[in-house]
Amino acid sequence: MIFYYAINTFIFFLAGAALGSFANALSYRLKTGKGFMKERSECPHCHHMIEPRDLIPIFSYILLGGKCRHCSKKISLHYPLFELLMGIFIAAGAFMYLYQTITLAEFLIYSVFGFFIYIIAVTDFLYLFIPDGIHLFLIPIAFFKNIYFQEDFFMNFLMGLIVAAGFFVLFKTTGEERIGFGDVKLSFSAALFFGFEPFIFILMFSAILGIIYGVILSKFRINKLARLKIPLGAMIGVVSMIYILIYLQWGQEIARNYSYLKLFF
Repeated sequence: MIFYYAINTFIFFLAGAALGSFANALSYRLKTGKGFMKERSECPHCHHMIEPRDLIPIFSYILLGGKCRHCSKKISLHYPLFELLMGIFIAAGAFMYLYQTITLAEFLIYSVFGFFIYIIAVTDFLYLFIPDGIHLFLIPIAFFKNIYFQEDFFMNFLMGLIVAAGFFVLFKTTGEERIGFGDVKLSFSAALFFGFEPFIFILMFSAILGIIYGVILSKFRINKLARLKIPLGAMIGVVSMIYILIYLQWGQEIARNYSYLKLFF
């Protein structure tokens, strides 16, 4: 039985890593405007088309020693790391489903939402850019979750608008150097999906993570911390994925047994 769970979880990990690889490619193409279906992936240095054998998530990077097969230029470490992150996310959700601690509906809904918010996290982290088209997927998923699980849709929608309005005010008062308009739309999508109180929890830890990221980055760059642009969308994306796994595994039990933590769950 343990072998069965291990094999199936590993298969889901590979599927998640493949989704992570897909998201890496998609984020680059969304930023550059390159066609996704017609144009093959290429080395950013020598522009040689990447062969199928070199597109295996994580393993190709290891086998190639982190270098392009043709020009021997280094491949950014973010590719395997982001693939690993998505692989762990999907594998953890699948493990919970296989052990029947969550339903198939929960696994699918949270995994799909996590995948699209992961694309936002990757794109914002690498390019300080949140593609508008992703919200066309996030918002319908959030609507569906509210309806399927019979949540207080009207209240979540209203709170989403209030949160987005607050972000919009910050966007207008601080300028794009601090908060982009993509963050405004992401705040609505995330608040609608999670609900107001969980999103405030996510936002709080996203801000902490952003501060830590900024301090670390300022140590390696000439720019001072005050001049750095923190990818808030990426921070919200990462914390959201962590929150999903925590909530699916322990959230309902904690909320049931410890009433003072209901604010967060």
